[in-house]
Amino acid sequence: MRPTSLPCSRYPPTPTTRTRRRRRWSAQSASRASDPRLRRYHRIHAPSFRDRRARRARARHRRHRRRLKIVDDDGRRALHMKSANDSSTINRDVKGKVHLKDTPILEWEWKSIVLPKGGNSCKKATDDQAGQIFVVWPRFPEQVRSRVIGYVWDTTQPVGTICKSEKTGTVTYVVVRSGSGDLNKWVAETRNVVEDFKKIYGEAPEDPAILSLSIDSNDTGTTSEAMIGAVRFKSQ
Repeated sequence: MRPTSLPCSRYPPTPTTRTRRRRRWSAQSASRASDPRLRRYHRIHAPSFRDRRARRARARHRRHRRRLKIVDDDGRRALHMKSANDSSTINRDVKGKVHLKDTPILEWEWKSIVLPKGGNSCKKATDDQAGQIFVVWPRFPEQVRSRVIGYVWDTTQPVGTICKSEKTGTVTYVVVRSGSGDLNKWVAETRNVVEDFKKIYGEAPEDPAILSLSIDSNDTGTTSEAMIGAVRFKSQ
């Protein structure tokens, strides 16, 4: 076993030439670090990974805020959503607030203004929609076992189409409206969530935990725009 070296004196040893050089270099480094021009250089030209990540997060947040706005349209209070080769989502926690036994019907109003060109919910490469309403049942692990029904306004798939997303395996789409025939019009929709869940998963659902409103155009690399008005669960 290698013996442990113990100091033979409380005074430091006489520095060698290498030690002197090292100390001189350390002093020069400290002097440079204290130079405000150098600090400014580091701040501007050599940001840390954490700084870059924070800036990207702030940029996404600002972009997200520009894409989602509350507006008044035709006497309706609505969420105005825009997408340009990106996606935006707003979530609402409904755990303990929605009881499907009493209120199985999901009702909402929406208006599509721009549909993502070539959007097709059933294909991974074109999985974009102007209007999306997701009812979510999280299950651990969420990325694998959660159950999500997405009610969408699709560009090309016909109304009534039900397909599992090739992009996100936990999502099943239900095409509620399709194409440009009703563009720039407010349209009312109703869906029996319990019946849709049974048709998709073969069993009765528990109460959902999350309701999400979303828009995207990142797969087709196009743009989309829509408004979603009041959304509520109600009795039959």
